[in-house]
Amino acid sequence: MTLSSKGLRIVGLGVGLFFALVLVAQVIVGRTFSASYLEGFLEENLNARAEVEKVKVNLLARRVTLHGLSLSPLEKVPGPTGVEIGQVRLGVKALPLFSRRLETTSFVIVDPIIRMTLDREGDLSLAQLFSKPDDEGGDAAVPTKEKSGVLEAKENRWLAKLGETRLQGGRVEMTFEKEKMLLKVEDLAITINDLQFDPEDLASLNQVQLNLKAGTRLLDAEGNLLVRMDLDGEATGKLFDEVTGDFDADVIADLALGQDSYLNPQIKIVRRIWGYLDQVEKVGIELGSLPDRIDFGRSRRITGSYREDVVRLTEPLSLSVGKWEVGLARQSWIETHSGRHEIGVEFLAGDQISDTLGGWLDALPRNVQNLAQSRFVDEDQVLWRVNSSGYLENPEFDYLSQLPEAKGLIKELENSFEEEVDKLRDKADDFLRGLLDN
Repeated sequence: MTLSSKGLRIVGLGVGLFFALVLVAQVIVGRTFSASYLEGFLEENLNARAEVEKVKVNLLARRVTLHGLSLSPLEKVPGPTGVEIGQVRLGVKALPLFSRRLETTSFVIVDPIIRMTLDREGDLSLAQLFSKPDDEGGDAAVPTKEKSGVLEAKENRWLAKLGETRLQGGRVEMTFEKEKMLLKVEDLAITINDLQFDPEDLASLNQVQLNLKAGTRLLDAEGNLLVRMDLDGEATGKLFDEVTGDFDADVIADLALGQDSYLNPQIKIVRRIWGYLDQVEKVGIELGSLPDRIDFGRSRRITGSYREDVVRLTEPLSLSVGKWEVGLARQSWIETHSGRHEIGVEFLAGDQISDTLGGWLDALPRNVQNLAQSRFVDEDQVLWRVNSSGYLENPEFDYLSQLPEAKGLIKELENSFEEEVDKLRDKADDFLRGLLDN
């Protein structure tokens, strides 16, 4: 046997021995991180009943995969509540596995189904599952206003060390007990591009940046579609409360709306505002009936923030309601758990401004009409505004008409145009006199 063949044989034996050791180690680690062990671990740290169908450990790929993970409430909750996940893929460091420690380097959630209920008091049922069990009896720790005990920064500092964090194929169903509505989120995809926080100094370091894509549907008790929004964009902000260290998202999002996004005009608040605006017809404006659907307007974007259960628009949201262009005003907000709100609905001058203003422009010169249309439309001139406040089930309305200002602006434009015509006429006269004098 030649030296080279002996060398190759040694290499082959070495490779074979390596894989044999990997298989032995994988069996040991696989038994260590069995489904029953992980179920017990989860139940010790959560206030939920945990089930794991199977666990696969791949030391070569440094990956632990949980199949069929589900979390369900230990006690009765107001409505549908629970988590079902097709797969949880964890990138891990190999050596700590032998000490029953998971040092995670990546975190991928595949095909999750999340169900939750917002009860009549404004409490979210899912929060119970992620609260810490009481040390003595294992019952849910009672969340306080000061500290909820849900996903604390200090106990989850490993999140900041992840190289890859994403969720794909997600589905969320949120039941609103009081309003008897159902929010469905389908094809949810979230990729966290940047997550940095210091549990000891959250005021200095506490930031997240992520991309989000989802199809959202809001249905009433009869299953009628009220709102459809297909969202795609990014969000930035903070994940943890700087004082308590608990999970408390504070984010700003800029989301594009898909072409098929729309509102159903049968939404109660829309019908109430439209009915309230009947008084507009008294000043010569024909409001018209509501269309079959309300489409999103020019920008087709939602830019807003979420903090302490309050969703707030940081930029106006444009809607197309029949021949009207309507804007939800900047700083309009709604408290998600109670329905308390302040929403400004602004009727803007659309492209058909002559019809919109009841034919006021028809008697003016064409140049003045064009100038007025450009001025109104390009600058989003508000013709009138309705402010809705209080609670969604019984809102209060205030009406503010800006039509007199519109009339004044048109008169101002007309006068400016006539002044320019007079100047041109004077210049023409001077030019003709100069020709005649010569």
